[in-house]
Amino acid sequence: MQFNLDEAIEKIKNNKDFLELKDIIENNRGHNNESVYDHCVATLDRMRQILKGRNIANTKAKEEFEKFLNQTVGGIFKKDLLSLAALLHDVGKANTNKKNPDGTTSAPNHGYWGSTIVPQLTKELNLSEDALEYISGIVRFHMGPLKDWQTTAELMEEVKKGAQNFYVEVLLLLLADAFNHPNFQSHKPMIIEVLNNPRFYS
Repeated sequence: MQFNLDEAIEKIKNNKDFLELKDIIENNRGHNNESVYDHCVATLDRMRQILKGRNIANTKAKEEFEKFLNQTVGGIFKKDLLSLAALLHDVGKANTNKKNPDGTTSAPNHGYWGSTIVPQLTKELNLSEDALEYISGIVRFHMGPLKDWQTTAELMEEVKKGAQNFYVEVLLLLLADAFNHPNFQSHKPMIIEVLNNPRFYS
């Protein structure tokens, strides 16, 4: 049976455990009194726009980007699995979100814990082991490259070091995750510059 991304998304969004993320409200440098559920859905929407490649003007990079997205893992296009990873990237906050004495919230190691929850939230989708491991890996490493980079070379190095074999995926998720956040705006042009480098995809 052919994989249907929209159906998969709806199943996850209506999963009772995923719906519980509506009750977890974050207030910190990256989130302004926003539920984890709403943030995950918004990140998915941004990822689906990013996957259209509108930020990539370099012709060769665009070819490499599209080639990368159309590779399959477990019989499913990477672009579809990236969309699921975007929707699921913060599910670990169900177990790790805590309120700090100053009123802010934090969720240490939520990437790792999220990767352990992904199988139960995607059970209805009947994904192959390879596809499941791919999504879980992106979720696990999505916090890896969060640094104050000064150059695109430094950014590429941090992403490749912190995200292991998921460096393209994690950079795309980082862009979708923080796209509109005020603290991220100075870094966004660097990410887009990296995505316009054809060598980044090899």
